[in-house]
Amino acid sequence: MRLLLQTRISNRTPAEVFQKFDKTLFLQLAPPFPRSELVRFDGCKQGDMVGLRLRMLFRWHVWWSEIITETHSENEESFVDLGIQLPFFLSYWKHAHRIVKQGNDVLVVDDIEFKAHNFLLTWLSYPAMYVMFAYRKPLYKRLL
Repeated sequence: MRLLLQTRISNRTPAEVFQKFDKTLFLQLAPPFPRSELVRFDGCKQGDMVGLRLRMLFRWHVWWSEIITETHSENEESFVDLGIQLPFFLSYWKHAHRIVKQGNDVLVVDDIEFKAHNFLLTWLSYPAMYVMFAYRKPLYKRLL
């Protein structure tokens, strides 16, 4: 399933916005549910790792992602994280973070592909995923 969200940030360049994609921003973007703890955050460069513990269904679940690609140009900054160890309900996760120049502004694009272990669970997961990432839109506008 694919989830695509875009947020316009006024009067910034891709490089200016990308500089703010750090551990502090990552923690500020975390939704209130599920409760999470950051285990590791190397950064947004190829080969970097991000590890989380998520509290769901009265247990802690781990989520590890690796940054598998990064792109830097005048018109776009981007990186892609791929889930390598996922919580129980997910079987696949790929999240492209794109910061794309649009005139004097930029679009922050969250382009997410995910799958649960079956088609029904994937569809049932979509509303929760949408809410967790739509939660970021006002934060992006305020923090970037």
